[in-house]
Amino acid sequence: MQRIVSVGRSVAFRQTFLSTEPELALDMMRELVHARCSLPVVTFDEHLGESPSLLDEIDALGKWYLAECLQYAGLVAHAAH
Repeated sequence: MQRIVSVGRSVAFRQTFLSTEPELALDMMRELVHARCSLPVVTFDEHLGESPSLLDEIDALGKWYLAECLQYAGLVAHAAH
């Protein structure tokens, strides 16, 4: 059974002009985790992949990620601890 969880609108409304894109992405991730949405892997492009704090916070949520990271000229994959 699949569950549809709507995030983004509430986060964007609360944080519209106060947050960076990585901060907004993290808020959305936290809402999904709080809603007990099953997300085995999170993927994103180089814009978010270049944010070390976002990568650390996703790791702290216990999620795996696959990110494009120009600094490393490729993809960075990380398994959560």
